[in-house]
Amino acid sequence: MQQRCFLAFGLAALYLLTSCQSEPVGSGQLDTNHGVSQLTLEQATADLDYFFQMVEKVHPNPLANLSRKDYQLLKDRSRTTLARACEDAGYVSKRVLALTVAEAAAAWADGHTFGRLTVDLVDPCDTTPCMPPFRLGWYAGHIVISDACEELQYLKGIPLLGINGRPLKEVLATMVAQCSGERWESRIAMFLQDQGLYWALIRPVEGKEMVLILPGRDGKTQTLPVELMSWRRYGTYVPTDPPRSPLGVYQLHHNGRTCYWQYNSCNPSPEAMKFVETVFQVARDRGARNLILDLRFNGGGSDDATRAVIDHLTAKPYRLHSRVSGRVSDALLRTDHPWYLRLLKGRNISAPVRVQAPREVKNRFEGTVYVLISPHTFSAAADLAAVLKDYGIATLIGEETGGVRQGFGEAYGHRLPNSGIEFSVSGKRFYAPIPRPDDARHGTVPDIVLTEELLTPFQESDDPAFAYTLDLIQKRDPQPPQ
Repeated sequence: MQQRCFLAFGLAALYLLTSCQSEPVGSGQLDTNHGVSQLTLEQATADLDYFFQMVEKVHPNPLANLSRKDYQLLKDRSRTTLARACEDAGYVSKRVLALTVAEAAAAWADGHTFGRLTVDLVDPCDTTPCMPPFRLGWYAGHIVISDACEELQYLKGIPLLGINGRPLKEVLATMVAQCSGERWESRIAMFLQDQGLYWALIRPVEGKEMVLILPGRDGKTQTLPVELMSWRRYGTYVPTDPPRSPLGVYQLHHNGRTCYWQYNSCNPSPEAMKFVETVFQVARDRGARNLILDLRFNGGGSDDATRAVIDHLTAKPYRLHSRVSGRVSDALLRTDHPWYLRLLKGRNISAPVRVQAPREVKNRFEGTVYVLISPHTFSAAADLAAVLKDYGIATLIGEETGGVRQGFGEAYGHRLPNSGIEFSVSGKRFYAPIPRPDDARHGTVPDIVLTEELLTPFQESDDPAFAYTLDLIQKRDPQPPQ
């Protein structure tokens, strides 16, 4: 039996390395309309207990970011929230349970353990004013008003400092608390992505209006009262961010000398892999000497897609991670059924990763590579940025990645039995290709940090960070005389 377990450990370590994946597994097949909208306290508590049980069974290290005392307090606080909701209404709504699970999941601060909040939790007939007449965005390290209803269009691009006499970070705290992320900046990025839903579900500002605190002259602030609007009016009158292609887009600049590629998802589908090959073939056919790889909007995906990109950028050996560890849980066993894994059920396994040569590709890029990163650069995309930085393959420009260099991933999707609420739990831990101190707390830092000062000359551009990068390339690689 001992020899059998030893063999199982070796085979399991091999399986762990060959199945690295940073995206939620199976979550796309879950039906968000399953379950009831009102639950008894017993049903809601059973769902909450099921969530905690799954975390304890699946997560490689449930106490990585929580002490035992804090974990117990989290459990007690979550149960108390449900009990109070039942006292007030006579039942626990699906909305209250979903928010309770989301906040509990976010306490693990790993970005892949999360509770899913969905639009069906918002009452479409509710006309209560609860929504701001604007959308928020991120610019050079702070939050700005990125768009607004027609009469407030003049506020676009202005930093929002606070609301109703409170600092903005304090106002947003109750909403950001529902967002799972490894750094505060990555949690803000998650909030901004679905901010309308968070405002509608949590409603941190009461009344019919809010008073904005905005920058004034001579370092002083000014206030501006604005009316709140209903969920329905918000969707009609406040412009949404333009959709981004899941496959990404590419453009040629500097008369073909520079290829810009906005890579929005580490998607391993055949269609996405074909698009990757197309980008590099176009760059090669047009003789591009510079490549701008834009990862600012990439929230992650599969390591297979990540490797495909790296293999097109270097002929030198590399590794995506220095080590991978994980727990052999039922969730992992459902994704595959090798006989040897069942011998290790419930155990944690860990394996180092060797440096390997990239696979041969047709259109390897041999020019200069620039990579744009941001707090939204997460999971597999953050891993991609780490490899390009650690092995000196590219110059990184922007802000520190939202995903840390030593973090959890491969989220396994689950559903609460009574309410049908979806949640995910991290199943593995990934270590940076070249480990550094504080990898568990920091993302990859760019070689050029884009500050407001650097971006000021380009602030009239639709995309100052991109304009800065084009200008940098033009200075380093000027157009030769005709």
